[in-house]
Amino acid sequence: MILSYSHGPDSRYLLDLILKATPPDQIILIYFDHGLRPEAKDEIEAIKILSAELGLKCCFRKLPIAGYQRKYGVSFEAAAHSLRKSFLIHFSKLFGKKEVVLGHHLDDDIETMMLKLFRGTGSHWRPFLERTEAYGVTWVRPLLEISKAEILAYLDANQLSYSIDETNADVNYTRNWVRHEFLPQASRINSDYRGALFGFFSIQRKQAIAISAEVDRILSEYCHFSENFVEFSKVGMASISPVFLPHIGVRLLTLAWAYFHRHFRILPPYWGISSVHVSRLCEGLESKMLGRCSLPTDAFSEWNGKSLVIVRGMKKPGFYSHRLELGTPLLLPELGFGVYFDLGSLPEDAHGITIKLPADASCVTVRPYLDGDRYKPKGLLIDRCVWKLMKSRHVLPFKRDSLPLFFYEHQLLWGPGLVSVHEGALKFNENAQLDDYTIYLAPL
Repeated sequence: MILSYSHGPDSRYLLDLILKATPPDQIILIYFDHGLRPEAKDEIEAIKILSAELGLKCCFRKLPIAGYQRKYGVSFEAAAHSLRKSFLIHFSKLFGKKEVVLGHHLDDDIETMMLKLFRGTGSHWRPFLERTEAYGVTWVRPLLEISKAEILAYLDANQLSYSIDETNADVNYTRNWVRHEFLPQASRINSDYRGALFGFFSIQRKQAIAISAEVDRILSEYCHFSENFVEFSKVGMASISPVFLPHIGVRLLTLAWAYFHRHFRILPPYWGISSVHVSRLCEGLESKMLGRCSLPTDAFSEWNGKSLVIVRGMKKPGFYSHRLELGTPLLLPELGFGVYFDLGSLPEDAHGITIKLPADASCVTVRPYLDGDRYKPKGLLIDRCVWKLMKSRHVLPFKRDSLPLFFYEHQLLWGPGLVSVHEGALKFNENAQLDDYTIYLAPL
């Protein structure tokens, strides 16, 4: 296993706990230098000595926090959190260790809950869970029932040395202010507020585990992942209790973010998902949301009549996605033309393109190119990249976002200057029963 180790009291206590049940050669210590304290060099030396004495492996990584802040414009704490998680995922894959053990204890859990509740976040307002799965890593937090006072008492009783990070006393950092200024005031109401909150958290964890199991079952049945979108089908929504909708909404957003960034070595800052975003998504799940709903980092969700789709953000698109009902005209003034079906009253200069769709199709989607879009040429069993098709048709990169592409269920049907379906360049599905539809394009 991998242990995120700072040589502070929490990680020192956790290491002693792990060594009682795990052979030393199975443990890898990861130390992160945040570049703030000159004492970091002494801590590194102390960890090297401790690792040699106990027969442990250890790695050290200085975090590029300043560069991350310049790139994303986030706080020091947010940058450090994202970078630590990114490198822990990297080391997990590098060493082939699926479990990453963290030293979060009861006081950390209380502080995190207070921060999330006061910020109005709708993302995982529940307390930490002891085991969670994300990015192909199992995150383990075995100290959630242990308070900071208990940890310090154990270290003193067993004469275990550890380091003190003086920056943890700086109340200019939000978490430190909650720890040193806000939470001590709770003792006026209940001197044992930690114990009271621990009882509350225990109940919440049991509920969260049961809810998560049901939500995961629902998502595995109705959720589909692609390179640039996550789709949740409304088929079967009638059988889902409204109680689960907020939990499905939060889970969809967090899964979408993790899926969109699964190939990133350095994770960008997590979406600033609030209860407002979750409420909007729940409206979409209840089929009440019309059109597009913006999400953080330029992502958005759309209700297309059959499913709710969360789409990866696009930088300055030439135009936005449109759902085109078969038989209903669509005007695209930002592109300078309209899309019509054979309605008997077409503009004289309309140009027709025949496309093939399954007999039960009711709509197609017109949208710009997204990274990861693929298409299936006739006669081939594997998909190909749309950007390679654009390149072969000499579409310049800066014009890709302005080119309207026609999709049916995320399979490319047609794009101006790219393919001509009636000549057999593309077909939707070799085994589907197909009908012909003619789409007419006319300038506005």
